[in-house]
Amino acid sequence: MKSPRHQARRVEGMVIVFALLVVFVGTIVLAAWVQILATRALASESALQAQQRRIAIGNGRALARQFILEQMPAGAFAVANVSATISGGWGGFSVSGAPSGFWTQTNIFAGNPYSPMGGLSFVGSFTGSITSDGAPEPWTFRVRSRSPFAAVFPLVVHNNAETNTLNSEVRRINWTNVGGITNVPRVPMTWGVNSTNSYAGFFSGALQTNISAMSITNFTGHTNAVPNAIDLVINPSFTNSTVRVIYDIVGATITSSSSRRFTNNSGNPVYTNNVHTIQAIRIQGSTATNLLQVVFSASAVPRPRVILVGTNTRPVVIYTLGGVLTLTNSTASASWRACLVLSNTPLTVNTGTALTIRGGIRTSTNVSVTGALNFTPEAPGGVIEFLSERIMWLEDNRTP
Repeated sequence: MKSPRHQARRVEGMVIVFALLVVFVGTIVLAAWVQILATRALASESALQAQQRRIAIGNGRALARQFILEQMPAGAFAVANVSATISGGWGGFSVSGAPSGFWTQTNIFAGNPYSPMGGLSFVGSFTGSITSDGAPEPWTFRVRSRSPFAAVFPLVVHNNAETNTLNSEVRRINWTNVGGITNVPRVPMTWGVNSTNSYAGFFSGALQTNISAMSITNFTGHTNAVPNAIDLVINPSFTNSTVRVIYDIVGATITSSSSRRFTNNSGNPVYTNNVHTIQAIRIQGSTATNLLQVVFSASAVPRPRVILVGTNTRPVVIYTLGGVLTLTNSTASASWRACLVLSNTPLTVNTGTALTIRGGIRTSTNVSVTGALNFTPEAPGGVIEFLSERIMWLEDNRTP
């Protein structure tokens, strides 16, 4: 049997070992705690730097988008090489150059299907960079444009125009809540302005200029002639080319002569050497497949009424700038393939009983309808894609 002294020494040894163990574990815990504190400090600093970088990239992207959106409506960049930065490393951008002719691009591509005008569009693509304190991020920008008619939007209402064309089933784009149409959001797209083209309107790009215009005096078959007034008939023959007719007669008169004898409604040639006021323009329905453009310039006021005669499957686009336009149809419940682009031109439609427009109306001013006016969308693709005025928008992303 061990003595009490021996047992006491054994207990003392165990206490010392336990104390050393506590000191050892405490040292490890303290070192780990110091490491945690240091790591947390580094993590906080890294998180702060990452947050600043994200903010800087967001700022640079916002600056780049602002510059491009301001330049887009003119159709090209006024500055070939541009850059801007925010002091303190809070962001910037640079764009070395971009293609011109945003409104007149003919390189149609399939792209983002969730864009406002669908997957197809004309694209002006270029690159730049978004800068922060870190390395510049390569960035890709795409200026896209497309006719809303070709994107199957038969009704496009700009600004605060009012309309009573309340076909609830038709797809439409509304600038904001307008009279008669409620609960519609703003659409984040550029309508555009091109002041160099008098037919451009206040909300879209210029008409294509590679189409030869035809004077209205080149057409024959004027009807309903009386001594001082006529109805002017626009009925171009079948052709493989687009026909553009520009109505820009100052004073809205036309002179008959022995070589240009107008006809009455019976088709008999009558009246020569008289000045006639054009009281109406009759656009004859046709089964031709070439596009007919009828352009009313700003100088052609007061403006005669437009009469749609018969039914029509030819693609017809009517552009107006200023003045007032009155539209009627001579055939009850007619169907007409037509797109009407009305810039600062109030429109009055008297359908008689009913009129169905395949294509649509795009207007920045009021549209008043008497009777039933119905819409059906134009089919995507085809000549309307290339020769109808467009809506433009910007897409951008980090270059892969």
